[in-house]
Amino acid sequence: MAEPKDIYLIPGYGADKRIFYNLNLAPHRTHIIEWIKPLPDQTIESYATRMAEPIDKSKPFVLIGFSMGGIVSVEIAKQFPPEKIFLISSVKTKYEMPWHLRLVRRFQLQRLSPVLIKRLSFLAGMFVDNSRKGTDGKLVMDMLNAADEKFLLWARNVIVNWDNTTIPPNLIHIQGTNDRVFAFKSVKNVIPIEGGTHLMVITRGREISKIIREKLDN
Repeated sequence: MAEPKDIYLIPGYGADKRIFYNLNLAPHRTHIIEWIKPLPDQTIESYATRMAEPIDKSKPFVLIGFSMGGIVSVEIAKQFPPEKIFLISSVKTKYEMPWHLRLVRRFQLQRLSPVLIKRLSFLAGMFVDNSRKGTDGKLVMDMLNAADEKFLLWARNVIVNWDNTTIPPNLIHIQGTNDRVFAFKSVKNVIPIEGGTHLMVITRGREISKIIREKLDN
């Protein structure tokens, strides 16, 4: 078994540290990097620099990003290379964005009122496995409703306008075959989780934890 590593986890759009409650990466040391308020008109590159401030860069570290957290993790890795980087239910470059997000970008539909998006937060339940829809659907809605509206507006804009074409080295991408946000057919070179949804970090946490621990030991 490899020596315990420092792992920094970044949650997804509208989510917080609770999204990782089903991950068990012991004996590694895990640290959650919570979202911070973006500065006016801040680029994702500049934002990633600020998000990386809690990371101890004097020693090797590992990044794990879920959904939008994966996008930010990629931007951090381009500036401060980690030992390994894991993406869960995310995308590596702009070329992996699904068609519906490309459509949003073309017509700039992401600028819809964040209040409207919050009112439609019950739709988050469609991304949860039916067997656990009650518990996990409520958790997702609670996180989304607690998120800062200005952050949600900024975040939607940077997601759909993300222009990255660089894949950091030592990147491991874990994707569910039933992901309805970042479609499985749009992503390349991934470890597939058969039947996994966008929120498989919750519903398939044990399985994903095992994959991550095995990759860290190699």
